[in-house]
Amino acid sequence: MTSVLLVGAIVVAAICWAVLFVPERDGIWTRSWIVATVLVAYSTVALLALDDLAEAFGPLGIAEYAIGAAVGGAWLIGTHVGHVVLCRFCPTFLDQTRDLYAIAAGDQRRAIVGPIVAMGVAEEMMFRGLLQPEGGFALGLAVYTVVQLVEKKWALVLAALSGGTVWGLLAWWRDGLVAAIVAHVLWTSILTFVWPLRGLRRYPDPRGGGDRRHVAPGQPVARPSCR
Repeated sequence: MTSVLLVGAIVVAAICWAVLFVPERDGIWTRSWIVATVLVAYSTVALLALDDLAEAFGPLGIAEYAIGAAVGGAWLIGTHVGHVVLCRFCPTFLDQTRDLYAIAAGDQRRAIVGPIVAMGVAEEMMFRGLLQPEGGFALGLAVYTVVQLVEKKWALVLAALSGGTVWGLLAWWRDGLVAAIVAHVLWTSILTFVWPLRGLRRYPDPRGGGDRRHVAPGQPVARPSCR
């Protein structure tokens, strides 16, 4: 049964990422809610069938939240450092990350917070709660990384590979998902709303204006830089 459920999880994950990224970006946040629901539902049913649902979440308590917050904060700093280095040696990296940030352009903050949190929880349940414990660390990380290829951006694949390694090791160390969920959600939320990667604007103007800086008619817009 385990093998069947793992194959099913891989198929479900591949379909979900196709649903997210293959269509036009309009409606991606609504699709994120749907995808998160599917991932959580499948993971829950599979873990119940394996009688591992309680074990997947592991210990609860203040320590798990504190460790998750500390690891998420540390990885946030590491992400910023890595971004600066990659931009210096590979200029196309900035273009790709800027395009990923543009997914939120014109959307109001309240329309994005929920899907971001939901997807963080759902990804941890599927990849670190089901695939990793039942199929091994390498399988969970590989599937999490490979499904990002749907978006056709190596920057996103690299983010999944590195971030998935951090979340996976954290889940393995803490023998549960709580700290990994906290770290993942904190990392994504702060990168999106509070401390964007260098050379990229803050959360876009909800009035649809994109970059908050005023640009006079005919005035060229400066290209963002990591410097």
